[in-house]
Amino acid sequence: MGDMKIGIVGCGGRMGRMLVKQVTQTEGCKICGGTEPASSAFIGNDLGTLAGLDPLDVVVTDSAADLFDLADAVIDFTSPSASIAHAKLAAKSGKIHVIGTTGLSNEEQQEITTAGQNAVIVQGANMSLGVNLLAQLTKKVAAILDEDFDIEILEMHHHHKVDAPSGTALLLGKAAADGREVDHDTVAVISVMRCCAAEMSLETTRLCSQPKMKSLRLHTKRAIARSLPVVRLKPLFGQETNPLVIMT
Repeated sequence: MGDMKIGIVGCGGRMGRMLVKQVTQTEGCKICGGTEPASSAFIGNDLGTLAGLDPLDVVVTDSAADLFDLADAVIDFTSPSASIAHAKLAAKSGKIHVIGTTGLSNEEQQEITTAGQNAVIVQGANMSLGVNLLAQLTKKVAAILDEDFDIEILEMHHHHKVDAPSGTALLLGKAAADGREVDHDTVAVISVMRCCAAEMSLETTRLCSQPKMKSLRLHTKRAIARSLPVVRLKPLFGQETNPLVIMT
């Protein structure tokens, strides 16, 4: 059996370049193509050079349809609207579609689910083993501690992060809600703080309408990173005399 042919949509972005590098360094896999929007300055560039590697003799194109025809699997860390379009291509071509895109609405998620009836779609809000273990721990702790304990998810990312809260913060919030056997979208209160050089803003994006627990709050901050990207996640279970923090 030959190497699995992997395509990367959105190959010119930060995550796309990292994926190109990771696939290239993974035994049994090879990069067969990558795409960017037609207006991108990366069209025609070699994917290896784009990722800081030696040339791979594979160039960036603007045709996701051609990429799905060519690849065995396509990895997608793009945007909700793009991922929906890619999922439909996966359903049409029967190819594997790996989605790491976050920030999808319930309606957008339903479109992905529908496409998954005709294709193998692997989707995750966070692909790391550590975060998925953290989600399971959060669910178990939420189930064990009674409703005297408030639950807060504290999250901070660099200001380049598009969606707020992140898919990972929502993953942990939903894990906590599952542990308490309540609906996350009904009980969660979500606040977002955005910091930039000129100003700071605070917005509450969702208010709980029918709280069934003392508190489930997701606090998100987008801050300027002067050097390395900032990523912090902290599930916190709070009682007046017994705080408990799980940190990454």
